[in-house]
Amino acid sequence: MDWAKLKSILIFALIVANVIIAYFLFQKSENKLLYSDEERLDMIEEVLSKKQIINNITTPPLAETMPKVEIEYQNYDLKSIADRLFDNEYKEEGGAYHGKDYAIMLVDNGSVFYLKSRKKALRNPALDFDNAKISAEEFLKKLGFKNDYFYIGHEYQGNLLKLNYIQSYKGYFIDNTYMTVTMDSEINAIERRWAIVRSGEGEALNIIPYATALFIALDEIEKGDYPRPLKIEDLKLGFGLKNSVFGEDVLSGEALPYYRFFLSEGEDIVIPALKVK
Repeated sequence: MDWAKLKSILIFALIVANVIIAYFLFQKSENKLLYSDEERLDMIEEVLSKKQIINNITTPPLAETMPKVEIEYQNYDLKSIADRLFDNEYKEEGGAYHGKDYAIMLVDNGSVFYLKSRKKALRNPALDFDNAKISAEEFLKKLGFKNDYFYIGHEYQGNLLKLNYIQSYKGYFIDNTYMTVTMDSEINAIERRWAIVRSGEGEALNIIPYATALFIALDEIEKGDYPRPLKIEDLKLGFGLKNSVFGEDVLSGEALPYYRFFLSEGEDIVIPALKVK
């Protein structure tokens, strides 16, 4: 085959390819105009129903932007906490502070606060849930911790009740933070990783719509092979630091927006929310 004929064939193939691409781009544009956000959400809800996934989110977030923030994981002044908690009656050994009933220490490079009961035997079973939660949150105030958290669930382990929390900031969650309060008849242990959040005044990040996030969450649920029926119990918008390419935790920097779907299985799915143009 001579070069002129081959060149003609290549040009024709390129024109056909461009026509096909243009057609699909046109169809995509037409679909955006054809369906409203409400209609697209209805279609996703129909798919969820067919797959035995019950969506309990009745008031989805309508936000189109989120504030730009920076996060730095918090260190703790154990001495000031010990002074408050132990009424200045304690001893310090190897960076840990030991009072009559509890010891407090830092782990994970100082970013995790840990309190543990010094009493050896487990006491009576935990209080009923409502009273236990009230007692736990009163104890957190005694430690000097602010009321900047969401309660996200609990579990019983024999005589122990574990209450789980995640940090909040202006109604948003802060990913990769946690606080677990373990109780028997009183506080048994507290473990907590928290962050300092700084806002970029007036700066905002564009985020993907709720319907898009729900569609991506559906895909993640399918990959996770969760038992059915399954419930999506709740949804929070929040921020998280992106891990480095080497798999190490990044301890500070600009945080990215995320949707966090809480499932009835006690697990959650985190979906990146940043809209990429």
